[in-house]
Amino acid sequence: MSAVDRTSNDRSAAGGSAARAYRPAMRPGVLIGPPVLRGPRTVHLVKHPVSGAAFEVGPKERFVMGLLDGTRDADDVVAAYAERFRLRLPEAQWTRLLGLLGARGCSPGRRTRRRPSRRPPAPAPSGRAAGGRSRTRTRPPGGCTGCCRRC
Repeated sequence: MSAVDRTSNDRSAAGGSAARAYRPAMRPGVLIGPPVLRGPRTVHLVKHPVSGAAFEVGPKERFVMGLLDGTRDADDVVAAYAERFRLRLPEAQWTRLLGLLGARGCSPGRRTRRRPSRRPPAPAPSGRAAGGRSRTRTRPPGGCTGCCRRC
């Protein structure tokens, strides 16, 4: 193994340990509902504390979310998952779950998108205030003679 290979392996190991040392936590106030049957599946409803947006997760995701209290790192969560479900939590699923929670604003590091208001947009100003011609028709000083249909 060359010195370059060792250096790149050292960097990837250091990057991996830094990612593994991360201790994710759920945003305070996130509500996770009890198990509900949705057809043949069991799901939990998760509700954002500020926006009120809701989404569903399965029992395994719910278990992992319950462990995200900021005191456990990824290795602790993976070990608890393996003990409970007798399966190893794959890195791709771990990353996907953290991405989902971040995108939904359930982890404190992400800001949530504001929900669009339900009010219709204000009408565009018309007339001279908008820089255009006035919409009111001008009449000749003596009144309309009926020569045109504009007035």
